[in-house]
Amino acid sequence: MILFLRLLVYVSPVLLTGSGVLLYFFPAFWHVILLASGFGILLVLIAIHQGFSIASIIEFYLTPPLVIFGLFGFLLFVEQPVIFFASLLVTAGLLGVFLDSYYSFHYDQERFQPRSLANTTSSLNILAMFFMGSALFGLLRFLNQPVWALLLVWLLGVTLSTLSAMAVSMIPFGQSKVSILIISIVLVESFWVLALSPLGMSVAGLVLTSLYYMIVNVSRYYYVHALDRSVLKRYLIIGCATIAIALLSAPWA
Repeated sequence: MILFLRLLVYVSPVLLTGSGVLLYFFPAFWHVILLASGFGILLVLIAIHQGFSIASIIEFYLTPPLVIFGLFGFLLFVEQPVIFFASLLVTAGLLGVFLDSYYSFHYDQERFQPRSLANTTSSLNILAMFFMGSALFGLLRFLNQPVWALLLVWLLGVTLSTLSAMAVSMIPFGQSKVSILIISIVLVESFWVLALSPLGMSVAGLVLTSLYYMIVNVSRYYYVHALDRSVLKRYLIIGCATIAIALLSAPWA
């Protein structure tokens, strides 16, 4: 059984990459590929954990499906092969690191590094927000989908991602629930404002991701009593610089 689970850890990123290749050549079957990949990663997580609980769902089961759904939604609007396969391979590699840490957490405590699992989950959450935000703006810009429906999907994604980020940082829901609500409201309002702008899907996704990165990380550090001026300055500089570069490089005409 242990050997089988170990094999799952190594095979899952390869299967995700294969699913992305299928999407590239057969985009008409995107819904089948999306559902199979999303539920497939859930089954892998359940197999490694030998079941599931409310705590495990919040900490570990939310982020991988979110990033996969966001990735494939984003890839549907990507025309350049380099960007398509680079996004696919980066996500598959990061997911492989996450699964390896998750496996070690359950079966190999000597190799397990707690910060590795938390950091990988945080990175996947950031990727999920970029892919999801960009994909939703793709639906808005290219398919003229109603803004209110996209806002609801974005609200769900942001809430689940923030909930996972807080849980994996060992912050109780009772403490973080107000911050989760505020973060979700701020990012939904930001999405609505950007929807009124002429920004392209990737630029809008990058701006939303930068806001998510800043607010969520500052909130996490606040709750673990590690927020000081240097931490705040670091996240504000990185986030604001990314937003400024994205906005300055975007076509406004």
